[in-house]
Amino acid sequence: MAHPPIIVGVDDSDAAPRAVALAGVIAAAVQAPCRLVHAVRSPLASAPVPDPSQVAALEAAAITAARTRVVAALREHVDPALLEDLTVRIGRPSVQLRDVGDETDAQLIVIGGKRHSTFGRWFGSSTGHGLARVADRPLLVAGPAGASVRRILAAVDFSETGKSVLAFAERYARALHAELRVVSVIEPLPLTPGVATIIDADEYYRWAEQQLTAEVWPLVTYPGTDRVVRVGHPVETLLRELTDWAADLVVLGSHGRNAVERALLGSVSESLLNQLPASLLLVPPGRRAPARARAVEAQLAAAH
Repeated sequence: MAHPPIIVGVDDSDAAPRAVALAGVIAAAVQAPCRLVHAVRSPLASAPVPDPSQVAALEAAAITAARTRVVAALREHVDPALLEDLTVRIGRPSVQLRDVGDETDAQLIVIGGKRHSTFGRWFGSSTGHGLARVADRPLLVAGPAGASVRRILAAVDFSETGKSVLAFAERYARALHAELRVVSVIEPLPLTPGVATIIDADEYYRWAEQQLTAEVWPLVTYPGTDRVVRVGHPVETLLRELTDWAADLVVLGSHGRNAVERALLGSVSESLLNQLPASLLLVPPGRRAPARARAVEAQLAAAH
């Protein structure tokens, strides 16, 4: 049975070997092939070519030069067979990776998070932010730690995307034999000076926990899963949770389908891309997310 591939975006940076290593661990667990993809800037981006007949030759030269550069950078870290099949395309990385993912019906896209030298913190590059917005399949940004995934933290809420997050987290936990902790962060009610609060805070928190008990916790099936409820700002709370628990991988929704969900989920995922000290798996909303989850589930069932 041919399994959908895992697409790995690579370049000549030190983030690429981490992405390939983490993708390799997951690929082995779910018995899927890996395919390396690199995108190179068009030679026409900085200066147009007067003679249209030269365009093809210039792009071919750019692809050849990029392939040579990436292979040289990764030769000591990556399986030669993977490098031999390296795909190089002209265009923006986020667009090209999305397109290759669509063409191959990939189950996952993996890239490496990069270090910002000024602030000394890990962040998902512009490629990560772009893919989080445009891709309709899961995106894994490899963090600073090694490829071993022993602890998975899933951030869930009451939405359909939250349920997909839980499904993906459980399936990868099973495949990787990892510990799983599911956390739901309840934001405090906003307090405006001089304005009376019409909702009792204690009642609000009780209602939220009741919703979790009724709608989310029954969906948890992975043995030994921790169920945690926290109150606080989502980004700060998740960062504290993953640090205190020493999570290797954090799973959450990439963004919402409507304007409100995009403002909430999008801000959390993008903030974590900027700060995350662990690998981050972003699960997209939309029509394909459940289908993708079912495909991964079938794959894992066949593997185990």
